[in-house]
Amino acid sequence: RTWWTASVGDVESHAVLLPDLQGDAFPDLLIAALPTDQVSDLALVLISGRSGAPIGRPVNFNLTAQGKLIGPLLHETQTGAYYVLFGLGECDGRHRRTVEAVSLSYIYSQATGRPATSRVRLKEPAWERLRKSNSSSLIHISSGSEQVEFLLPLVACGACQQHSNLDGVSALNFSRSDWILLCDVSGRLSVLRASDTRTAWSLSLASIHT
Repeated sequence: RTWWTASVGDVESHAVLLPDLQGDAFPDLLIAALPTDQVSDLALVLISGRSGAPIGRPVNFNLTAQGKLIGPLLHETQTGAYYVLFGLGECDGRHRRTVEAVSLSYIYSQATGRPATSRVRLKEPAWERLRKSNSSSLIHISSGSEQVEFLLPLVACGACQQHSNLDGVSALNFSRSDWILLCDVSGRLSVLRASDTRTAWSLSLASIHT
């Protein structure tokens, strides 16, 4: 049976399972959508996993790249801090693909006007040092001139073990590991280290189909 239905505008992504943000014992959801202001590039929307009601208002972002959406992907650092990775990954010679991160705490506080719960309020010091300025909410993860097809966790089984209520597809949108970055035009497969966002290794193949 249908549990609930939500109208959330122009949805651009899959739904990402989040920790319980409201203290009702239900995991909540995040989706990427087109902003209604038609000025920003992307909006991240929080949705109650219990009722389907929006949690606050959409949080809008402006990005320096254009094109295909990368993510969003929820990442939990080794200290237990939650960040959402997302970006735009299509290049036409004039634009560069970019992957950014923003703390789940920031998204919640901007959406609701209230501070997040103590569980979600944690920050990762190593990641916070990557922030370009104190006034910016975005933490730069990766950029380049290649079109990105996928950004996925390198190890999803750890997420399944830690979060037994997540099915296999949902686990692909949650990470406690390094990340796989696939550029389909050049056939370049890279692994980015979650600890410092640097490339651990990269492999070029003639063609990648899956």
